[in-house]
Amino acid sequence: MWKLVIADDEGQKTVVNLVREEYTLGRAEGHSVRLTERNISRNHAVIRRTQAGFSIEDRSSYNGLFLNGVRVVGRQDLAHGDLIQLGDYRIQVVDEAIDTQEQGYKLLSGEPSLPASGRLPHRLVELIGPNQGAEYPLEGERFLIGRGAECEFPIDHGSVSRVHAEIRTIGEGQFEVIDKGSANGLRINGHPRARAILDSRDVIELGDVVLKYIPEGQVFRVSAAEGARIAALAGSDLPLASSEKKPRSTMISALVAASLGAILVIAVAVSLSQSEAKPNARVPKELASVAALVDEGKLDAAAQEFDKLGAAERALAAYEALETEWAEAVLRTTRELQGEEAYRDLLNKVARRESLADSLRERASKKLSALDDGAIDINSLDEAPEADAENQAP
Repeated sequence: MWKLVIADDEGQKTVVNLVREEYTLGRAEGHSVRLTERNISRNHAVIRRTQAGFSIEDRSSYNGLFLNGVRVVGRQDLAHGDLIQLGDYRIQVVDEAIDTQEQGYKLLSGEPSLPASGRLPHRLVELIGPNQGAEYPLEGERFLIGRGAECEFPIDHGSVSRVHAEIRTIGEGQFEVIDKGSANGLRINGHPRARAILDSRDVIELGDVVLKYIPEGQVFRVSAAEGARIAALAGSDLPLASSEKKPRSTMISALVAASLGAILVIAVAVSLSQSEAKPNARVPKELASVAALVDEGKLDAAAQEFDKLGAAERALAAYEALETEWAEAVLRTTRELQGEEAYRDLLNKVARRESLADSLRERASKKLSALDDGAIDINSLDEAPEADAENQAP
């Protein structure tokens, strides 16, 4: 059986078993899967059964839908492990037949042995890079990734900065990745991010190197057809050969598509000549203490420090960017990490802070409302009426 694991922006998950021939997704009442956030169109997408499994199609939605970081135009076949993004919702596609095989997977001769615990750890797997297939276990509090000798996860590739990114353990089985002012930036599932909390099978791009986050206990297996599938999504009708060199714009599409869950047996050499370095952000000493609190994830303490700053500090050019970084960090965190009361208090501080951009304050207000109203409304699948086939305006 196939199923969808739907997670909202609060991390709350709902499982939908795919037993029908067709499922419509949208904000309007009457859909098989009703998603209530405002960035979901009234008739957003449709999932249909095919001979091989299921496919998904965008119904001319306002914000579109993304499959493994690539915007879907028309119809796209789904595969086990695919990640669908609709607005604030993340939907993981699971084929239980494959999932069961993975959980019962036994190591073959020549494969790395299991740890003493007998359970695979949380880890990053190198999909594309100089050490393809290498695994980096997340067993500790803090890990640096880059070319430098000080990095716990060394990746010797020209597109990777000396200290490119940092992985932090922020809770039981939860990790945050942070860009450390790298030249070529950090992308998560195809989107540029300064920092992000990792979710199951997220794809992390560090320049032209691609890593995949695999949660504890999950087996990551290779499909022989993945090379052709990724090349097709990247706009090519042939799998990438080890001798091929692609321009950066084409490679990025291929890297995004790598979230399909494969380790590509390719060697990609990409020149840095097409990448523009960006300077590291410098924080003046007057804001250093609050910047450190934001960087350490001490969001409530940072809010208190902001309130202590005088007019001179608030007039500094770096103040607005730092305040925005704090607000974004608040919007990324969850009530599971902060606790219900502290989480509400942080969101209230963002919503009421007049110096912040209206868009940030509105997002905080929306999250506060979602705590009371619920961010997902999935109707009973047996009783859900058929959706109106005519697409409506978002």
